[in-house]
Amino acid sequence: MSATLQSPFLLILSRDGREEFVKNELATRFLGAKFAFSRPGFLSFKQADAVSGGQKNWQWSSSENLIFPLRSALFVGKWLAGKGFTRAATISEDALMEALTPRVKSAAAPIEAGGSGRTIQLRFHAIDVTPVGRDDGLTRTISRHDFDLRYPGCLSDSGLAEHLPDAFAEESWNRPALTGDLILQAFAVSETEVWFGWSLLRDGEFGNPGGESGIEKPEGAPSRAYLKFSEAVALLERKIGKPIFKADDRVIEIGSAPGGACFAMLERGLKVTGVDRGAMDPVVLKNPRFSRIDSSIGDWMFPESILAEWLVLDINAEAKIAVRECKPLTDYIKRGLKGVFFTLKMNQTDLALSTERLARTTAQDLGLAFYFVRQLPSNHQELALFGLTRKGLGLKSVSSR
Repeated sequence: MSATLQSPFLLILSRDGREEFVKNELATRFLGAKFAFSRPGFLSFKQADAVSGGQKNWQWSSSENLIFPLRSALFVGKWLAGKGFTRAATISEDALMEALTPRVKSAAAPIEAGGSGRTIQLRFHAIDVTPVGRDDGLTRTISRHDFDLRYPGCLSDSGLAEHLPDAFAEESWNRPALTGDLILQAFAVSETEVWFGWSLLRDGEFGNPGGESGIEKPEGAPSRAYLKFSEAVALLERKIGKPIFKADDRVIEIGSAPGGACFAMLERGLKVTGVDRGAMDPVVLKNPRFSRIDSSIGDWMFPESILAEWLVLDINAEAKIAVRECKPLTDYIKRGLKGVFFTLKMNQTDLALSTERLARTTAQDLGLAFYFVRQLPSNHQELALFGLTRKGLGLKSVSSR
């Protein structure tokens, strides 16, 4: 990557209402992390040395394994109407320009191809985090025209437009980023103040402004589970650079009602067995590739002939109970699995990191060769565990994360 850029503040975008999960994760992972400032879905943190108590800079690698942010960024500086742009004291102009200069290098994906050379792009995302800019908790972007009207002189005062004209061109403004791309972000925190932050898009994040997936639930899909499944699939397929499913692959979904994830799986030509006492949507029931088991997972006496390439879990129970209830089935079929998609519920904020530990031990128990533990944009009080086995990857070995 470009120059290592350090900053006194780590900026985080999350879904509205999940701020406490972010605060809890930062406080647990970094003993010196101190919450500094927030808007709905936007938080900033300072960091102090755990021994001396002195100011400690955030490095980009610090946020590598965070699971709750939609997007994290290093603070670059801020603009105030009438006062202009002030760069973070610890960031020199040379270091900033080097960090924000796109380079030709090897992309991280796909795994099986060993990477391929491409030009790393610089994207500019303008995001409204003021309370009036929120709409149902979704990220609100600001067009180039509206940004110039609201914050006249902001881009020229920052000096960034002079050095990086392509980043502020209409064709780059609020355009999606790809894995490895650089993203310079302007966060409108009030009608007179804009903060700037720098990110490098990781393979477990979506490249749309604010970290949104851009995936929409189609008319007719029974529930939000459609989005959860589709977002997880999108990240896996982007990582390995090809579709992960084959026509007529078999799936067992535990907790299938009313059928949102089933709808997404059937769209992909999969054969789905749904295990749930709850009512299934008629659009799923009438599909010839769907079969229903009217039972809870704990009461289901599955036949010895049961086989599946994929396992999906989404039941309304605490994560450890859900994993325990389905363990007899997972133990029985895991040798033939290509991958799993687990939604793990968190009823309390302080259960978040214990749920993450459970997810990672479950991934190891299932023999996942590559997996993600993330809170997806469509998750609420949930964590997503999704990944592929060696059979699913078609590889002899691959590193996990």
